[in-house]
Amino acid sequence: MALSLAGVPTGWKIDILGGGLPIAAAMPGVNQDVSLQLRVDVPKDAHPGSQKIVLSAKGSQSAELPLTLTVGSETRPSSA
Repeated sequence: MALSLAGVPTGWKIDILGGGLPIAAAMPGVNQDVSLQLRVDVPKDAHPGSQKIVLSAKGSQSAELPLTLTVGSETRPSSA
């Protein structure tokens, strides 16, 4: 299955990892699972809010997984 990402915001770096290494495809056996990870590097100047991306897998069949990534705002601890 060829793997790809769509909708990645400008300046963000997102990698699909298999066994800790970036991959572009995965080949599970019949009725088997393959463990993958998504590594997201968000730039420091990213604005708080949600970003939608889509992970696609294409082969003899295809599937899409919509994902929503949320960037929160950083708050400083209050001094007592």
